[in-house]
Amino acid sequence: MTLAPLPSFRNLFLALLNSPLPDNQMSAPWCRTGDLAFWFSRSAWSLAVIAQWQQKLKGSQSVTIWLPDFICNSALIILRNMGVKFVFYPVTENSAPNIDICQELVSNNDIDLFVLVHYFGQPSNSVSEIASFCLSHGALFIEDATHVFLPVSGVGEIGDCVLYSPHKHLPVPDGAVLVVTSTGPSKLAKNEFAINLLNNAVAEMLASSVSSNTSSILWLVKRLAQRFGIRRSLSPVSFNVDSESNLSVQNYPRLSYLAMRLLPILREEFSKVEELRLENKEAWNSLFSLIHSHELIANNYLKSTPYMASFGVRNIGEAEKIFSQTQIAGLPVSTWPDLPPEVLSNTELYNKAIYLRNTRLYLPVHQTLSKSKIFAYGKKHLKIDNFSWNLKVLSKEEWKVFWLNCSHTNMLQSWQYGDAKEKAEGWRPKRYLVMDENDKPIALVQVLIKVLPFIGGIARLNRGPLLLCEEAIDKEVELKLKALNLLVKESRKRHWWMFQVAPELPNTDFAQFGLKTLGFKKLTIPSWASGMLSLKVDEQELLMSLNGKWRNTMRKGEKLGVIVSTYDSQGDELDLLLKSYNNLQSNRHFEGLSDKLIKALACQNDSQWGFNFFIARDKTTSNDEDPLGMLVSIRSGDTSIYLIGLSTDKGRKMQVNSVLLWQAILHAKNSKCNWFDIGGLNESTPKGIAKFKKGLNATSYSLVGEWRKW
Repeated sequence: MTLAPLPSFRNLFLALLNSPLPDNQMSAPWCRTGDLAFWFSRSAWSLAVIAQWQQKLKGSQSVTIWLPDFICNSALIILRNMGVKFVFYPVTENSAPNIDICQELVSNNDIDLFVLVHYFGQPSNSVSEIASFCLSHGALFIEDATHVFLPVSGVGEIGDCVLYSPHKHLPVPDGAVLVVTSTGPSKLAKNEFAINLLNNAVAEMLASSVSSNTSSILWLVKRLAQRFGIRRSLSPVSFNVDSESNLSVQNYPRLSYLAMRLLPILREEFSKVEELRLENKEAWNSLFSLIHSHELIANNYLKSTPYMASFGVRNIGEAEKIFSQTQIAGLPVSTWPDLPPEVLSNTELYNKAIYLRNTRLYLPVHQTLSKSKIFAYGKKHLKIDNFSWNLKVLSKEEWKVFWLNCSHTNMLQSWQYGDAKEKAEGWRPKRYLVMDENDKPIALVQVLIKVLPFIGGIARLNRGPLLLCEEAIDKEVELKLKALNLLVKESRKRHWWMFQVAPELPNTDFAQFGLKTLGFKKLTIPSWASGMLSLKVDEQELLMSLNGKWRNTMRKGEKLGVIVSTYDSQGDELDLLLKSYNNLQSNRHFEGLSDKLIKALACQNDSQWGFNFFIARDKTTSNDEDPLGMLVSIRSGDTSIYLIGLSTDKGRKMQVNSVLLWQAILHAKNSKCNWFDIGGLNESTPKGIAKFKKGLNATSYSLVGEWRKW
């Protein structure tokens, strides 16, 4: 994984054929109407030219520049050599200028130039405030937008000068644009005398330039080697050592000839660059949220094109730990910036900058970075983070004890469902307890497998793993993905050559990223979605929570004489259910459950399980006549689910479906269930059934879908 974007062979070839554009055309993407632009190799030279320009405007060699304390010392080398005086102003934890302290500092310090930084591509929200501050004190206002790819709202609209560094975002050896705006507080772009002085300063700076060919050729050789896959291993770096502290600024101010040829070609790719950088930032955000959710400070999710992916950690100890783990996983993680010595020596005034330096980590997001590599490194992280977690195979008695500690259980993860699948379809269940490095129980999971001797087999996980209830809900996805990572290892160990999962994970980008990180691929099978009713309220409150029209149809059915009875699933009534269900499958052309599986589910007998079979009849008819409708719900743990519903034409006219379902809900409540699942509700649900289920006003949920790993 390279730290910088790599040029394509196509663009390098075109650069040999194309001629450079005039400076004003090449700088057009970074300018607004009336702006002036000047090209340099690095923005450090742009800043030096501004300082030299200010010397000419003042007619004095004494120039004082105000800079944020959260800034790279290496960027100030040229200014130091020029004898420019520095005043470092403190920033807040949000990286904004502390305007109150700036007001205090100005009483004892000169101010000629003021630099405001738009950090990591995000526009500062202090631009207007600082523009007023500069205007009131006669200072030139400089917007440092070197981390900003292209001008956006809030950047380059108010400052006198704006610094852009295309070389930080594009595969070019160098390239920085100094923009003098027509809208800045000082209106210098419209001042002919001032612009003449600036042109003189630029000419003097460029006249002193040495050849840039050697540096650009070395850059090209390095990038070509990387393109051909020749990469050096990243040497471990200490968290407390600044990666940029030993860097020197490019020793030539002039833009290289190679950069002049490449930049016009790259313009057609700018929109794609923005898109890919945002995607890679979100991928890193998902990865770090997955691995370090409890250690990270809430990230900035603004949609500006990022320079790097930035992560805030709660304290320096945790930051060092994550930095070390990330390096071990092979990621090019970095810290930033190499703070100036003046800042490091005054810990009281500049405490926020020092805190930011010690609690922020950064990763590349450039456009030639492959998301597949981010997924691969994410997998390494998962291995490192839970390498000492383990699985324990459970007996039935052990499972029953842990099952009682699971909340929002489901039928598909129950012991009884596993037994039924084995009896009816030959799937062999494997039940595991997931434990962390301290042997603390984390989750239960049941996997169904079919194995051929000496060949291996296939494995199926549906609606698991289930967290033990003491685990925090805000860590649900992270913990379940770690559990799935253990199961992936188990699948290799037991030679399950295909592992298909429909995990109990919410349908979020975060969950999908985690599954991709583990090597799963999404299938086109519709995702499970349904609704959940809470049964923790009393019966009257539960009834009033239903849609008024649905409640009225249920009451109408009762008045019309619909009565519901509960039956033993082993009697003749089960055969009647299967016959009616088979007719429904044939008429509606859906596969549904097999007779064998329904019978196997019906014969399970346990205190944690219930096959609840309801039959509705007209009270004016005898029990020998066909029923108006039938319903099956399954109780497993603290949740009951609506599994099968059948009704005749007469039954539908008598609102039998509403009466049956209400009785099933009450039965679940009286059986000490906390939840009732309405049994599936997504885009593929027939309109009539969807309308009927929506009348329950259940809390909807949607899972992440079906995934497969070979």
